[in-house]
Amino acid sequence: MTHATTDVVRFAPSPTGTLHLGNARTALFNWLYARHYGATMVLRIEDTDRERSRPEYEHAIIEDLRWLGIDWDQGPDCGGAAAPFRQSEAGDWYRSVIERLRAQDAIYPCFCTQEQLEQDREAARASGGQIVYSRRCRDLDAETAQRRIEQGDPHVWRLRLPESLEHVTFKDLVRGEVRIPIANFGGDFVLLRTDGSPVFHLAVVADDHRMGVTLVLRGEDHLVNTARQICLYRALDWEPPRWGHMAMILGADRTKLSKRHGGVSVRHYREQGVLPQALMNYLALLGWNPGDDTEVMRPGELIERFSVDRLIPSAAVFDETKLYWLNAQHLRALDEAAYLDHARNWIVAYAPAISNLLELDGMDDVLLALREQIQVFSELPGALTMFQEPGIDLSSPAVDKVVKMPTFAPIIDAISKFVEAHPLPETAQARRDWLDALKQYVSEQTGAGGRKLFQPIRLALTGVPSGRDLGVLIAAMPADLVHRRLEIWRQHIAEAVS
Repeated sequence: MTHATTDVVRFAPSPTGTLHLGNARTALFNWLYARHYGATMVLRIEDTDRERSRPEYEHAIIEDLRWLGIDWDQGPDCGGAAAPFRQSEAGDWYRSVIERLRAQDAIYPCFCTQEQLEQDREAARASGGQIVYSRRCRDLDAETAQRRIEQGDPHVWRLRLPESLEHVTFKDLVRGEVRIPIANFGGDFVLLRTDGSPVFHLAVVADDHRMGVTLVLRGEDHLVNTARQICLYRALDWEPPRWGHMAMILGADRTKLSKRHGGVSVRHYREQGVLPQALMNYLALLGWNPGDDTEVMRPGELIERFSVDRLIPSAAVFDETKLYWLNAQHLRALDEAAYLDHARNWIVAYAPAISNLLELDGMDDVLLALREQIQVFSELPGALTMFQEPGIDLSSPAVDKVVKMPTFAPIIDAISKFVEAHPLPETAQARRDWLDALKQYVSEQTGAGGRKLFQPIRLALTGVPSGRDLGVLIAAMPADLVHRRLEIWRQHIAEAVS
């Protein structure tokens, strides 16, 4: 298969909601194709659904695509020779296409009412047959049809399929030869609604031709649509693009990924704190094989290794656990400055309630220490609870195990005396020195050492019995939380004794 730099691919979302993972993957594979083979990438907004299309969804889709790292060469936000890029702005073009079809007698007006069409569908279901338009209006004489149009009778315009056509066959870059019976798409299908607006198939074919699209990469749920659109290309005597239909993304129950499976949008995983390069990496592996066992790849490597010949025709199962594992690998591969930038930006955007913690001296070191502990940034608020409130989970078996150590009560007493005599310093380095002095003092006062010394000290100061480097945590710990935590422990010990 030859792939030319003159190829044009497109991503054409409908602004009726946020960017679904399946649509994001479609955008990604078109982008990888364009960047690997040197083709042109076009972004088109398919907003023919007037009732559901919203400008805010268009903005959100563009923002999510750019966050993901996907760009385009022409589109509604950057212009280009293929303008207009919104279907709502291409009405004159669609009308000219309809006039061309009328002149060729390739379409005809259909005056069937919804009641008539429903009766036809019920009859087909009752007989066990497929639902195919009866062609009731196909052979109306031109004079009668024109008179009814002029008197305002509601009507749509249907494509006049060849009488002898039984199926449509085309070559698919992913699936090989595909054969679709015309009965699968209902026979003569509608191109223009009663209000004069274009149906999806007319707008898509007209725009792909006008924009010079040479390859359409999209999901396998469009296979029947492709058969319809090939019929329209033939009626217009236009050269159709090449086609490639990617396998569906399934949920864990092996049904099509949908809202009932939980988070299925790019925005959801942005909010969860997944890195854009990690989500891109994971989506690429849902339907494409890099040719070896490599799993962790940055965008540049994906572009370099991409081949349309390795798109997989079998369905891919979405696994959030695998996504989060991949994200952890990308987190740990970041340099410290980039990691901190991502972490801080996520907290400000999605966890503003704890954004004040970013002002604490030593918090950058805490965030760096947590990098090996977390998989996604949404785990940070829980990991940083010790910096927000003095609460202690006394019901935790791990906490209870430390509290029951014989050394625990004496250590709490010794820590309290030390803190009273030596308040927690202001600077991070001074706090690390303070912690070393505290450990030595408590050891001398109680005779405790090793785990029986360090676990009670950690629990007393942070409220948790294990975790990252205690020196790093204490360097950023608000002094008032240390005092309040110690007071909770003193009260707990007093109540236990009484």
